Amino acid sequence: MRSRRSWGPEIVFNRLSASSTKAEILHEEKLSQTLKEFLEKGKDWERKATSVQGIFLLKLPPYRSSPSQLVVEINPIDASGNPTKKRGLILRNPIELGS
Repeated sequence: MRSRRSWGPEIVFNRLSASSTKAEILHEEKLSQTLKEFLEKGKDWERKATSVQGIFLLKLPPYRSSPSQLVVEINPIDASGNPTKKRGLILRNPIELGS
């Protein structure tokens, strides 16, 4: 059985290595803080655009015993930059990206 890892802010720090520069570390810390803030203060089902066209962050509401979580949504965009579909492909954990 595969283990499930979340896209939580702590995954950002897993990418840091001993060779990371101070600027990279500060950028990663800022990114982590932004993700934490979105998870805590964002509205349920709120979609946030990323720097990559067609890739969004989506805040899912709590469901049964699982807490709110952030997921990645892949959704093509139109000429004005808006998603073309109501709901795109949702990736809940890094393992789904490799599938």
